[in-house]
Amino acid sequence: MKKNITIVVLVLIIIAGGIFYYFKYNFIPKERLMPIDVVTQINEKDPAQNIPTNNVVSDCLPTTAPWIKVLSPNGGETFTAGQQIDVKWKSCNMSTTSVGVTLAGYPYPTNGIQFFPGKWIHSSLGSEKITIPTNAPESKYIVNISTPGGESPYQAEDSSDNPFTINPLLSTALPAYISAQSGWPPVIQDSSDEYSCVPTTSEMTKIIQKFINNKVYCVTKFTEGAAGSSYSTYTYKTPFGISNNTKTTTFTLKYVSCGVYGGLGNTQYEQCKKNQTDFNIDAIVDSLM
Repeated sequence: MKKNITIVVLVLIIIAGGIFYYFKYNFIPKERLMPIDVVTQINEKDPAQNIPTNNVVSDCLPTTAPWIKVLSPNGGETFTAGQQIDVKWKSCNMSTTSVGVTLAGYPYPTNGIQFFPGKWIHSSLGSEKITIPTNAPESKYIVNISTPGGESPYQAEDSSDNPFTINPLLSTALPAYISAQSGWPPVIQDSSDEYSCVPTTSEMTKIIQKFINNKVYCVTKFTEGAAGSSYSTYTYKTPFGISNNTKTTTFTLKYVSCGVYGGLGNTQYEQCKKNQTDFNIDAIVDSLM
């Protein structure tokens, strides 16, 4: 009889222990089950658990220390010297009335390349259009946004999280066997019209949507021929801004019909075909958009 009682007691103890550990590991916060140094290590590995530091977008309360956070360009983009780009940021509790954008070589500031392509503007605006200087050398860059400080500490500043690339300005010079009729070099215009594109193909007109340097474009090409040449009118459109507005340019180029020089084996014919094939209109337009 005593043996049976002992077995029952042992079974009850095992069941009670199982229930205790079930509730312990499923209903008690894990942090309370760990030593403090272990919790600290976890937080170091998981920044999302840490208190936001300067340059991290956080709640902006009256007691929050001033900060600026670069939103774009923030790394990985590719631009061309002479191109206009949008620099965007967020800020909090900025007592100063202005911030400035510095375009700097990477790594910053040891690279030594620095441009100040914009102007001092109110920090609350959150964005500024800047034009990359045409003499910007090919390199990796970041943007730095800061308050006026001179040699004294800035009230707040931030830089792109990662570098982006600036390529040299592309020449708009036309090669032999291609000449400009109108609108060249391309002039870029901003329109409040919402971007749209309906691909179409007909005998003389072709409309396509394509990506150039990871940017979407709607390209219209209208072609007609006359007296040993062909004339092509191009319209490029691309969306920009939060309202999906449109940047656009239109121009007409004249192409010599290479067939007037004969065919394969003729030096002029082959040079004509090469020039027209190698001429990259997409890259030129994209560098200016």
